[in-house]
Amino acid sequence: MDTLVLADGAWRLRPFDLRRDVPIACRWYDADLLACLEGTRCAVYNERRIVLMYRWLASRGYSFAIERRTGRNDWHMIGDVTLCKDMLPIVIGDPQWRGMGIGTMVIERLVHLAAELGWSKLVAHKVLAGNYASRRMFEKAGFRCVATQIDESGLRYHVMEREIDQGSALTDS
Repeated sequence: MDTLVLADGAWRLRPFDLRRDVPIACRWYDADLLACLEGTRCAVYNERRIVLMYRWLASRGYSFAIERRTGRNDWHMIGDVTLCKDMLPIVIGDPQWRGMGIGTMVIERLVHLAAELGWSKLVAHKVLAGNYASRRMFEKAGFRCVATQIDESGLRYHVMEREIDQGSALTDS
């Protein structure tokens, strides 16, 4: 998969590179972030677990580093996302960029990519009920809650879906 440019060229989605990106991502997966993603009962991820997670995600879909342009040819990784038909995990790991609409912009671009790939639907399979920011992000990107369930740990979560209009494909990507 090629690098995808977003917005005015200030943002991009670059194919995830384990060797280059895991050391950066390891800084993000702390107790606060994991409470939003997995609930408060989740142990902090170590580097080995993070590598296994990214390998598993790459086997299921298209994994990208979310990067912000910081200079003419310089980029700073602020998060990651994986496009799969049955899940759409996204992390804005750098706290200074949370709540600024970057996640919505990324998800909207991936909806276009899914249309280009001929997919008919995307699913965000586990948005914790208490993670209001994540739910709002998916709603802004056109997703709707189709079910609320309880996981094996007793946590409530939402299953969110978006139907894909094949006219959503970008012609100049």
